[in-house]
Order: sequence, then structure tokens, then C-alpha cells
Amino acid sequence: MIEEKLSPYGFKALGVFTVEADDLVPVEGGVSAVLVGNYGGEMFERYAADRDPLTQTMDEWTEQVIGQIAKELKATALYPFSKPHLPFQRWARRAHAGRQSPLGLNIHPVYGMWHGYRAFLIFDHEVDLNITPADEHPCFGCEDTPCLTACPVEAFDGVQHDVDKCGAFLMKVSSLDCHNKGCASRLACPIGSEYRYTAEQMQFHMTAFSNSVWGR
Repeated sequence: MIEEKLSPYGFKALGVFTVEADDLVPVEGGVSAVLVGNYGGEMFERYAADRDPLTQTMDEWTEQVIGQIAKELKATALYPFSKPHLPFQRWARRAHAGRQSPLGLNIHPVYGMWHGYRAFLIFDHEVDLNITPADEHPCFGCEDTPCLTACPVEAFDGVQHDVDKCGAFLMKVSSLDCHNKGCASRLACPIGSEYRYTAEQMQFHMTAFSNSVWGR
């Protein structure tokens, strides 16, 4: 039922975890937390076709679509763009939907860096998605870690992302490749390359990231 509701919009149920007190999920009576996300380009194509490009952001479209699905499923929707910010990266790891990569972001064992988290649906009962979690970290065995050497300004140190250094570079003319082709470090990762975003999708996300940095 959950997948049937999500699939027409390019959203996917990426994982689920049973809520515990330490998770600090701000929904009273929450039992199961289902991670709603996307991989590849399907969701972006639907968004590009549906939205009003002059007024509707991806966050607004996401909230409109998933909010309605949550009502139909009798669930509570939580979003990564809500404030105060919720620990989506940690919750996603609880849902076995990724492991922390050397870039700081989560990496999926199948989709690599080419996936995103759009919401958590919180249910008052147990939910079984029939997803087999991957036990092995997808970065194990990657000896060269090309993701750490591809960045033109060395904004990644294997622990965290230097957002200020990255943002400052994106303001320069020499960063056109990053704007037009996408983050060089994400592109360097070989995992999930078949799910790599299109140039249009990469440009969209790079512009959104740049605006978020400059607007801080």
C-alpha cells in the first residue's frame, strides 16, 4: 500500500525502523518510521512536470504530495527541511538505508550517492517493508577513495564537509564545471553510477545548494 501511493510520484520507501525513546521522534505514539526518498531521476522528472516553476520549490511540492499521502495512510509526515532540523541522516542509518560516507553524507549500498531523503512517515503500528538491509558498508574495499581527491578545493577531509570553502569556490567563474556537471566528489564515487542524476537534475541541486550557502 505504501509503495503504491508513493510510486506514481517517483518516491520510494527506502527503509523502516521501530521507534525507540532514544530516537527522539517528535510524534506521540509513533511506532514505525518509514523513510521516503528517491533515487535516480524518476522523482525529479515528475516534479519538473508538475510544479509551477515560478512559485513552487521542491520542498513545497514534496510537502504537498507527501502530506496528502500521509493523510491517506493515517501517518504523520516529518520533513528534512522543517525547523528545528531533524536528524534525518541518523534516522536513515537506523532504517538501514545508508551508511556514513567519507563525504559526511550517507551512501546507499545500491544507489550510492544518487539518492535523497524527502520525508519520514510515522505510523502508530508496526510496518514491514520487506527490505533486506545490507550489512556491509559500501565504502569498504574502496582503496583509492576518489571522492576525497576529486574536489577542486579539497572541501572534504574524510570526516566532514567544509561548507564555507565549498560555497566560496562556487561563487567563482572557475566553478562552472561543478555547477554544470555536479559535485566532482559525488561523481567520482563508483557506487550506483547507473542511478546518476541527469545534468538538469545536478544543476538544479547545485543551484539550490549554492543559494542555501549564500543565504545563510
